Amino acid sequence: SVQSQSKKHSVTLIDPNDGETKVYLKKNKESLQHVLTKAIIWKLFKEEYGVGKDDTTVEVELNISDKDYLPDVVIFKKDDVEYSTRRDTAVFKEDKKPIFWGESGRMKIHKAVALAERYPDTDICQIRWGMELDQFVPDTLKAVKRVKNRTGKFSFGSIPKMNVWEYFNEEDGTIRMTKDMITWHHHLPDDE
Repeated sequence: SVQSQSKKHSVTLIDPNDGETKVYLKKNKESLQHVLTKAIIWKLFKEEYGVGKDDTTVEVELNISDKDYLPDVVIFKKDDVEYSTRRDTAVFKEDKKPIFWGESGRMKIHKAVALAERYPDTDICQIRWGMELDQFVPDTLKAVKRVKNRTGKFSFGSIPKMNVWEYFNEEDGTIRMTKDMITWHHHLPDDE
């Protein structure tokens, strides 16, 4: 359901697989597609990365103490972090990093390279709405391939341009998106 809150909106969405509900705040200069793409990433990768098992958790826009970037979606082991007193910032313990970093929408090449270098074992995924893979993957992939000692997967996804409510039930907030509805390109370091 979409609700107004002064200059912000909130979108409450439900993962139909486990019934988990998540509230997403739409900031003033943020598109609805950006917010909903974060929700899609949250839903699609929770199960793949064992969220809810083995002390693994998923967070949306959690400050993980990266000096430059805030992940749209991040998956990590709870024991690998310490939280600030207000629980709004997670600091990774020595030699611990996120398992997964998800980016919704545009990501500059220098950011993709910085993330690939800082988090060499972390799987990174960028999903864009209504853009063909060949419009954003080749240049980023070329730059990411130059990063040495990387073991994590780098994935790119393209959501077909359709009305946003084709992917969500506006009445109850259920996310209808599945991985096979997205066009993918996955890069594994040993693909070189």
